[in-house]
Order: sequence, then structure tokens, then C-alpha cells
Amino acid sequence: MGSLAPMSAPAAPASTPSNVEAFLLEVVELTNTTLDLNAQLASIAQVTRRVIDYEIFSILLLNEKTQELRMRFEIGHSPEVADRLRIKVGKGITGQAVAQSGEAHRIVARKYDGGLATAVELFDAAAEETGARLGYADARYQAVVALAQRRRAAGLDLDPLTTLEAADHPEP
Repeated sequence: MGSLAPMSAPAAPASTPSNVEAFLLEVVELTNTTLDLNAQLASIAQVTRRVIDYEIFSILLLNEKTQELRMRFEIGHSPEVADRLRIKVGKGITGQAVAQSGEAHRIVARKYDGGLATAVELFDAAAEETGARLGYADARYQAVVALAQRRRAAGLDLDPLTTLEAADHPEP
């Protein structure tokens, strides 16, 4: 895995739109400067360090065949974690958020049915679940768009993406 010398630059706040846009533009520029993936990932880690002062850092890439994310670049992780960590698509943070919000909604619905929760609490739980599902759908959409852009740039066929989206649409 890659390693990177610590940087002493203070972290800049990234909360304003102009800072976020500048950060994203710099990352895009870095991805266009070299075809060496290791160099790109190390550069992205350096740019990210200026925005987020991290002690551990990783970039996970998708294995299209297994539909798993794996660490491709890391700083500060143990070799065992870096080598063994695999996250199935839909089982990461967004997949867990959908599962947890769905369970919370079911609990509030039971409480409502028993007269122990208000309609407002029930609607709030439903809204949280809907928001989590929308976040999950957006994450899948962004992943497919990024994959399509990469495949198009490499001159590859985009047809497998339509199959991926239609056939691989599991509920979290």
C-alpha cells in the first residue's frame, strides 16, 4: 500500500461552497495529470490532507466482478486491515443507514399502533427512512455514473452498466 510523509499544512475549512468546489476541481485536475494510479492516489491524499487533518486515510476502489470495495491506497491502517477489508456494494454506510432507518420506522409504527407514539413521530420515522433510501439510491447512481465515465474514457462498452443496474438492484 502507499505511504505518505506527514504534512504540516493546517487543515482549511471546507464548509463553504467555494472551498468545496476548489477542492473538487483540484482533485479532478490531479486525475488528469498522470496515468500512474499510485501517483494519483498519493496526490489526492495530499490534497485531502489540506482539507481534513487525518491520522488514517484510505481510498477504496470497486471490483466490478465481485461488486466489492477494497482498499487501493491507505495511510495509517494495519496491513491486515488493508489486505482483508472488503465491503459489498450496498453494505457500507448508506446500506446500513437504510437498514437502521427502516428498523426505526418499524419500531415507531408498532408503538403508534399501540398508542405509544404520535402521528408526527410516525411521519418523522417514515421521512428518515425515505431520506436514507434516497441517499442509497443516489450513492448507487453516482457509482454507476462514475463507472460509465471511466468506461467511456477507456473506450469500453457501456452495455454492461445497464445490466448491472437492472439485474443488481438489491434492497439494502
